[in-house]
Amino acid sequence: MVDPAPPRIAELLPDQEDLGLRLVLGGLEQSQFLQEVAMLRASVQRQPLSGYRVWGAFRAEKLSGSLLVQTQPGRTAVIWPPRLVAGELQETGCQLLHAGMNYLAQHGIRMAQALLPTDVGTDAESLVAIGLQHVSDLLYLVCLADEFPTSPPSSVLYFEPYSPALHARFAELVEATYKDSLDCPAVNGVRTVDDVLQGYKATGHFDPERWFIVHHQGEEVGCLILTEYPEHAIWELIYMGILPTARGRGLGVGIVRHALWLSGRASQKRLVLAVDAANEPALRMYATAGFQVWDRKSVYVRVLDEKGSRG
Repeated sequence: MVDPAPPRIAELLPDQEDLGLRLVLGGLEQSQFLQEVAMLRASVQRQPLSGYRVWGAFRAEKLSGSLLVQTQPGRTAVIWPPRLVAGELQETGCQLLHAGMNYLAQHGIRMAQALLPTDVGTDAESLVAIGLQHVSDLLYLVCLADEFPTSPPSSVLYFEPYSPALHARFAELVEATYKDSLDCPAVNGVRTVDDVLQGYKATGHFDPERWFIVHHQGEEVGCLILTEYPEHAIWELIYMGILPTARGRGLGVGIVRHALWLSGRASQKRLVLAVDAANEPALRMYATAGFQVWDRKSVYVRVLDEKGSRG
C-alpha cells in the first residue's frame, strides 16, 4: 500500500535525469526514446533560449513519478504529462505539475501548452486541475514528394523573401493575418508578434530565404513561413496567413502549392503542417493541394500574465 503522505518533489540531478526521462517518456519504443532525448538535448545546444527541466517524486529516495517541461524561445513551454510508477497516487502527478508550473511562472514564460492524444482520461484531468484548458484539436497533415509539383505552379503570386531589414514590416503583416483567423483563435493575442516570430525562428533550421511576404497584383496579401529538418529531409509549413481583405480569392492554394514546389526543388521527402481541426476552409484547401491527415492531438494551454501568475 502506498504511503498517503506526500512524496518529496525535487528537480532531478544530472545523474538522475536519464532515469526520469525514461519514466516520463516510457511509452516510446527504445529507438524512439533515444531519438526524442537526442532531439531534446540538441535543441538546447542549438537554441540558447531553449531548455528543459525534469522533476521527480521520491518515496524512500526511490523515483515514483517524473515530469518533463521544455522551455522554448518566444516565452512558451511544452509540458509532458507526468508519469507514475505502478500504484503511485494520482495526486502525485498534480504535485509534479505544480512544481513545473511554478518554475515556468518564475522564468518569464507567457504560455504553457501540452499535447494529448485525446481530451479525456487521467492526463487531461490532471492538466485541467492545475489550470490548463483544452483550446483546440490539431490535425497533422502531410504531403509526400510524389505529390509535389515538378515545375513552378502557374500563379500570379510574387514571393518576396524575408530579411532582417524587413522585420518590422513582416511582423506587422503576420499580426494582421491573425485577425479573424480560425486557427486556434483562443491563443491569438496571448503573446506579442515578436515572441511568436522568435518561436517560429527556433523551429527546425531557420533560413530567412524560406520566409516570404506574398504579393498579388502589386499588393501584399499574406505570408508564408517554412522550415527544414535536415536530419529527416522534411520541411514544415509553420505558418501561412492571408490578410482579411484578400481572403476568398483562392490565393491560399497558390501559396501552398508554391511551398510544395520549393520542397520538391530542395529534394525533401515530405512537407508537413498542423492545422486546427475546426478550421474547415483551411482543411478543404490543404486537401485540394494534396495533403492527408496522419495524426491528431488535443491542445491544452495555460496563459501566464507578465508577473507569472495565471492569466
